[in-house]
Amino acid sequence: MDGAGCEKNQEEAFSWLKKAAEQGYAAAEFSLGLCYEKGTGTATDSKLAATWYAKAAAQELPQAWAALGSCYLHGTGIGQDFLEARRLLRQAAQTGHLGAQVDLAMIYLEGKGVAKDYVEAGEWLLPAAHSGQPAAQATLGEILQSGFGVRPDLVESWKWFALAVSGGLEAANELLGQVGGRLSPEELQEAQRRVTEFQTQPMSDTHKFIGAEMRR
Repeated sequence: MDGAGCEKNQEEAFSWLKKAAEQGYAAAEFSLGLCYEKGTGTATDSKLAATWYAKAAAQELPQAWAALGSCYLHGTGIGQDFLEARRLLRQAAQTGHLGAQVDLAMIYLEGKGVAKDYVEAGEWLLPAAHSGQPAAQATLGEILQSGFGVRPDLVESWKWFALAVSGGLEAANELLGQVGGRLSPEELQEAQRRVTEFQTQPMSDTHKFIGAEMRR
């Protein structure tokens, strides 16, 4: 395949996308920001990426809230502002945006512009974990293993680490082994049962367990 031809097609697509964005179409504004962020069809430009994300966010596009929130969180193309990041990410997270849920959880885990709150972090991680995000699953496992801000639960921790590993996150393998070594045969059997149950049943009311049941 001619790589130069692919590049030309990307540049043409970028040109048409930019025209649509300049006419105020929110989806095009967001996609243009993504092109500038990734360098697709144009040179990478984090400032222009943030600018177009902001335009789309002003039109209440959830994925733009998430992208702009991430820019503020990391100071990418725009001045770092944890409060604005939290506001935007919360808006996106409330619509079910998985990436925003994870980013918002990390704000609370790391105390960026807010007091550390492991329960709040867990409550945002849980829907992402139930949607199959290995990183969210592994982070939940760590919270429940360590007991940061919640009562430790090694059985539940093993479940989340096992799910993260099955989802392709090999880095969780070591933690899975560490937790497994602390479980009795009966506890390990229960943890395995929970993994099977998770894989066969949809998310129910378990999104409340960290905040309602696991707080110290």
